[in-house]
Amino acid sequence: MSRQELSGLDPDVLKRVVTIEADAVHLEKMKHEAHSHGFTFFSDEPARMGGDEEFPYPLHYFTAGVALCLVTQVVRYGQMLKVDLKNVRCTVEGQWTSEGSVFAGTIASKCHAMNIDLEIDSDDELPRVAALIRNAEGGCYAHAAVEHPVPVVSNAKVNGEPVDYEEYPRKVSRR
Repeated sequence: MSRQELSGLDPDVLKRVVTIEADAVHLEKMKHEAHSHGFTFFSDEPARMGGDEEFPYPLHYFTAGVALCLVTQVVRYGQMLKVDLKNVRCTVEGQWTSEGSVFAGTIASKCHAMNIDLEIDSDDELPRVAALIRNAEGGCYAHAAVEHPVPVVSNAKVNGEPVDYEEYPRKVSRR
């Protein structure tokens, strides 16, 4: 394998576009199945939310995805920059809250912080490792998504027909 194939980056290409698609379906109770790039994932919720806690929660995947993406970039860019890496470990802690009421139509969730702790063991010089970390953070798509949020475009269908749910009130009567 050539150096360019290993790096995956042509030095003459200054912009890359990556699109990842995933779909998810409800199975039963709080179990869901997702598919992306030929892989299948399952999620569940704790008993207090009606689940069986059989699989990771969706936010576990989200948080782990940030850690995995950053570790990937550290290792990948370490190979490209020939930085000696002995060990790479990333711990991510996400902090969220939900406030309001579904019944009152006031529910709102918020991510307050993503605390990222990166640990690297290396015999290389500190300035090289520090430059690697800065480049890895700069090239990490998940890190960018949480650091620089983007508009979310949502579409919905009900019984196969598109619906503009924003035209309807958030509050509905209890049954």
